[in-house]
Amino acid sequence: MDILLQQKILRRIKPTRLEQERLNELVEKVLRKCRRAAKSLGFSVEFLVGGSFGKGTYLRGSSDVDVFCRFSQEYLEETLSEKLAELLDCAGFVKRDKRKGSRDYYSLSLKTKDLSLRFEFVPLHFIQAPEEAKNSVDVSPFHVQFVHEHLKKNPSLADEIRLTKQLLKAQGLYGAESYIQGFSGHVVDILLCHFGSLCELLTQARHWEEQICLRNTGTYCSSKDLEAEMEKEKFSSLVLQDPCLPSRNAARALCDEKYAEFLLFSQKTFELTEHDFLIEKLNMREIIEESKKFVREYNLRLALYSFKINIGLESEDIVGSKMLRLFRLTSKYFENLGLRIFREDFYIDLKQHSCMFSFMFERGHVPKVKKLFGPKVYMGPAVQAFLQKHETYFVEDHRLCTYAKRTSQTIDEAMRIGTEQFRAMHPKEMNCIKSMRRYKV
Repeated sequence: MDILLQQKILRRIKPTRLEQERLNELVEKVLRKCRRAAKSLGFSVEFLVGGSFGKGTYLRGSSDVDVFCRFSQEYLEETLSEKLAELLDCAGFVKRDKRKGSRDYYSLSLKTKDLSLRFEFVPLHFIQAPEEAKNSVDVSPFHVQFVHEHLKKNPSLADEIRLTKQLLKAQGLYGAESYIQGFSGHVVDILLCHFGSLCELLTQARHWEEQICLRNTGTYCSSKDLEAEMEKEKFSSLVLQDPCLPSRNAARALCDEKYAEFLLFSQKTFELTEHDFLIEKLNMREIIEESKKFVREYNLRLALYSFKINIGLESEDIVGSKMLRLFRLTSKYFENLGLRIFREDFYIDLKQHSCMFSFMFERGHVPKVKKLFGPKVYMGPAVQAFLQKHETYFVEDHRLCTYAKRTSQTIDEAMRIGTEQFRAMHPKEMNCIKSMRRYKV
């Protein structure tokens, strides 16, 4: 990577010394309140700043600070979240939101004249070694320690991690949230600790195949080599043995599609440019116009739905997951109607509270009937119930089947679903939607 380009990108994404000092002051102020509260309540608990802030690899404008509250093992597992809530009350942090996780944790937004941070207080058990963990979140402090050890050997690693995060964000490949399924910050940390720089990571990735396995030492191996140390169900396209917990695949949340997109980027990009690092906001108007132009040019049909989202008290991950689930259910709905989907796209920008579904269909008539699959022929009671209900039937692949008339027999009818139909089909997913608009061509 050109050194001048690297310096230019870092000037844009690396927090200034003044910003770091102000952030550190606010974080230390919060920690002091927590320590005083713990002492007042007689709690045996230590506080550690985790995540990218604790590792010193955060990007300019980052607003999330993870605070690991490490309780002594004398406290029962089921009481940790409750004890943390009591501690935060005593510290004066009462305006907080409760979040669901492997253990319930708490989110709190704090603002000063020129800063706005969101603190996430996470209850942990204090353990001496990762192997003692009864909950995977208890290993998190060791991830911070792992990065710090590598930073001591290679101080420039922090900037390389920043550059990699920025690049992956710009390419839509960053984030372990279930609606993204991309590269997590922890995965980026491990890969950069192994390879030392963004350019070396991309060079290595050009030789990766459908599945690649990396030991916790950073050496390549076959999947068979890891089967004795890691459950096969945890394997993914990228199997990245966690240096802190060797039985864990740190990259398990990375989906095949994002892995493939990363490999494609590494293959086609031999010289990074400034544009590769630019994060573009989701432009709904542009997507709509380009989609309309495409379907008109290639004689397709388009159903496009744009949503305004209300984040509310739920986490962004939960809201994003609901929208992705709604998208998949809608796709299934169209398929069940017999529509042939040529292409489907899911767009989301939670910062803008916006989401969009795009479905392009091949033209043609929808069949007047659809096939319904019943029980397998050897499932006695279910077969009898099916025969009583359906006069017309046939056997296909050991199953009883029948035909049913479709409610929608044209593409226009099928695409006419609106807010109320969505709500009737998927009430749980619709509770975070403020408004919806439909476009069709």
